[in-house]
Amino acid sequence: MAKRNSFILLTDLSVAESLRRLHDTTDIAQRTMFSLSGYKGSMPVLSQFDGDRFTLWKRKYYRNDFSPYLYGSLKPEGRGSRIDAQFDMQRFVKVFMRIWLVFVALLSLPWLLPAMSGGWNADDLWALKILGAMLVFGFLLPKFGQLLGKGQERYLREFLESTLAARPSDTELPDSPRAIENKPLG
Repeated sequence: MAKRNSFILLTDLSVAESLRRLHDTTDIAQRTMFSLSGYKGSMPVLSQFDGDRFTLWKRKYYRNDFSPYLYGSLKPEGRGSRIDAQFDMQRFVKVFMRIWLVFVALLSLPWLLPAMSGGWNADDLWALKILGAMLVFGFLLPKFGQLLGKGQERYLREFLESTLAARPSDTELPDSPRAIENKPLG
């Protein structure tokens, strides 16, 4: 079963032509100190390519490490191409947040274990509250960043569809909680 943020598009363009169009309508991600966005160029979408795989993200003039990136791959299909795409955070950000949460959880053990055995004082309670707040913050901050980036997902999908003259695949139907009955008419 596909992830919630995954989708499939079809285009009549070849893989090579699709890649060429993506190259022409995006800026290759090259860092620079002399840009408000941190990247060279001025196009609204930034990109990286690795063979038939690509990564797209919207140029931002503010910092949001939890904003979505569009990861995709192009494969020949029929007389055109198939685009398998998915939205996700950068791998580095996901790994860092997991390490952060494990670190805070392990850091809280010296206060939590004595507190569970009944030998705690007011200082231990404050330490647990602070560490608990750090854990909650570590869970909520990515959700808030993803919420801020929701419009970017729509923008990037529409950009991909218009740039590659792509359409949703027939296999990409929304899941329905209701069973469909197949009864003859009449």
